[in-house]
Amino acid sequence: RPDILTFAAIIFLLLFIKNKLSKETFVYYITFLLGLALVLGPIVLRNRTISDEPILLRSQVGVNMYIGNRPDFKGQAAVEIGKDWEEIISMPHHRYQREVSESESDRFFVKETLKIIKTQPRAWVKLIGGKAFSILTGRDFLRTEDVYFFNHYVIRTPYFLISTRLIFVLFIIGLGLSFRRAEKFSLLYLFLLAEMLIIFFQIKTRYLLPVFPIVIIFAAMALWEMISVFKAREQKRFLQLLGCTILVSLISLYNPLNLQQPNTAETHYAIAKAYLARSQPVLAKEHFNLAITINPQSLSALND
Repeated sequence: RPDILTFAAIIFLLLFIKNKLSKETFVYYITFLLGLALVLGPIVLRNRTISDEPILLRSQVGVNMYIGNRPDFKGQAAVEIGKDWEEIISMPHHRYQREVSESESDRFFVKETLKIIKTQPRAWVKLIGGKAFSILTGRDFLRTEDVYFFNHYVIRTPYFLISTRLIFVLFIIGLGLSFRRAEKFSLLYLFLLAEMLIIFFQIKTRYLLPVFPIVIIFAAMALWEMISVFKAREQKRFLQLLGCTILVSLISLYNPLNLQQPNTAETHYAIAKAYLARSQPVLAKEHFNLAITINPQSLSALND
């Protein structure tokens, strides 16, 4: 994901501030950048070939920023495929009364985002704070396909018992414990800081996958600490850790953005469109009907 570029920039800035940009560290940093270029270069080249524009890693950055900073959308992927999405993505085309390029579209939506921040500063600050809190406490930013996948493939497996929120609660405890040896974990802190850039864009739970291994490291640290002090019969220390875990668990119940689990109507709509594209109208009709049954107000499914 593009967040890795932020991570690279933060490392360079930190080395520069701390005057540690010696010849040796510079060589290491350049090697790191070469590794990035080796992985990302083919992607950038492919984007250039297909779009004929210098798209770094992903398209539609502007519209993702716009949706992610609109207080009424709660910063999440509230706009699913279909009519609503088409209306938003076509905004710059309607404004300029012509087809616009990807870069023009990005500039348009960045300007619209800045207007939102300027005209609704309190609502925007509340939104960004709510997004940061929701991420750190493991609140899921689910899309309809996430719910569909969970209901069809996960709920009957042992993974059903694993709660994202519980992992993040342990992560916060482990993060606090790590400050005793902060220097040792500085690289992980920087990576987490770079990933928090996501709060300025629309959020989907899968966007957090790059940071999840780091979350698990700190969560495991907290769990190991609790097991160790329990085995050592350090009752006071164990009760302190248990109390902190319960407290953070209770705090994590707060849902500042009032995020709710979406229904699967839009997933069935997407499946129906896929069947239509493959010239399978009978199966497409079945999923169109399922989408309307789940959400009778689904304009996308009704129109198709």
